[in-house]
Amino acid sequence: MKKLVCLLLVLTSLFSLSSCLGDSVTSPNENSPSAVDEQTSDVIPSTPQEPPAEKTDFVACLKTLLGGYKWNPKSVIPAKLHPEHQATLLNTNHLNNNYNSFVTVSDIPQNGIGEQWNMVIENLSESETFFSILSLVDNVATVSVTAFQNYIDQNPADTAHYQFKEGIYSVTIHCSQNTIDYILDYTTTIQNLGEQSVQIALSMNTATGIKSVRVQIGEDNALAYTVNQNKYSFAIKYLGVRKAFFELIENPDHTITGHIYEYLTISSVEIASIADFYITDDYVTVVGNKANGMVGFEGYLCELYSVSTGKMIAYEVKETLLMPVLGQEVEVTYNTLWFDLEDIDGITSIKYVPAQSNDEEDKIYVNGKSSVWSAKKYGASGGTKIASRRFDIEFRTQYFYYYDPVNERFEKIEQKIPMLFVQEEVYDDLIKDIKDTNNITISVKTSSGDLTKLLSEYSSKIDLPKENKGIYSVATILEFIGNKKSFA
Repeated sequence: MKKLVCLLLVLTSLFSLSSCLGDSVTSPNENSPSAVDEQTSDVIPSTPQEPPAEKTDFVACLKTLLGGYKWNPKSVIPAKLHPEHQATLLNTNHLNNNYNSFVTVSDIPQNGIGEQWNMVIENLSESETFFSILSLVDNVATVSVTAFQNYIDQNPADTAHYQFKEGIYSVTIHCSQNTIDYILDYTTTIQNLGEQSVQIALSMNTATGIKSVRVQIGEDNALAYTVNQNKYSFAIKYLGVRKAFFELIENPDHTITGHIYEYLTISSVEIASIADFYITDDYVTVVGNKANGMVGFEGYLCELYSVSTGKMIAYEVKETLLMPVLGQEVEVTYNTLWFDLEDIDGITSIKYVPAQSNDEEDKIYVNGKSSVWSAKKYGASGGTKIASRRFDIEFRTQYFYYYDPVNERFEKIEQKIPMLFVQEEVYDDLIKDIKDTNNITISVKTSSGDLTKLLSEYSSKIDLPKENKGIYSVATILEFIGNKKSFA
């Protein structure tokens, strides 16, 4: 948080536009006290006048723009939740989707991240290509200011348009009454994309100080962002497959609130996902509906992460389904807590045997036992949940990152990981329920403080993404990104 505060203070100082305004330009006015009526030779009484317009110092504005346009959203993400740190936690020897024989819990991949936070990380990672390109502006910033100063000295006016070449870069500086634009066009080779035409367009409103940046790579890839004193927004389109809008807001207490709206096109099918996330000194909470691993899922998940370790503590799922009860379909809402088996004392190994026909059920075995793991149902006392499981073990999608030295980038691996779930309202009965049905004594290692935090975040935030779901459509995102800059 301290790093963010310092950065925002620097940005705030850069947004000061006093340096963009030169001395007032004054001229005699026909209605001023010195004006004389030709008929009477009397002095005409003075009347209140609007203050003279101030002339914009375009060179000072260009310096302000080039000195304060940089911003990388990864800078506000806790370091241990970056892929770079996640990769240090992965033991690739434990990557395994085969549970046909007993696998000890310690050999199950650990420290995976859930689908909600992975969506955040994935979009940030893809934006890195664009943000790395922005550093090229530094190569021509100084010569641009010098060349523009010489141009302005010879062409003083209320607007300006100047173009020149510097190496491989075509530089355009365009100034109107309230806006200054700085544009680089060039062609280069980009890793994973090949040779591409690139345009970097920086813009600043000289009245408000709001800065906008747009980067275009070829025809299918573009990113645009705006920076204000406490808010950062960017939109991205990538390889014709992904379109997303991302927003970060620093709150008065220096915590961070973020929003992401993502549209993925896969086999001509558009999949929409949304997530809100919240960063404090101790926790990262992310709430959304991303669930590639759950076919037909229409609920929302709340994932909780530790800032100090980068580990996913647990998550809770809200899902409302139509269930057959006494011959009728009834709407039933489930609030389900999910834990990694490494956080469950008393379960040491697991074996999974998938069903061989529609008449069979999948079978799970734990702790080397020959008897099948059994889930307890609510029964008659469960009301509309009469046939629902109070707890069970299922496999859920998690993501792991590793460094690929050949392509020099971090790659993700998707794994199905066994997790224990329990309905929130019967969590206090979990130890007894498992003892009664499986003759195993377990305990949950998740601390009471962490569990209380998850329950509180879930209760207060789980419905917010649903309320905000329709704010950013594909059309809205593409409008925010806009088109390449050009001036007639």
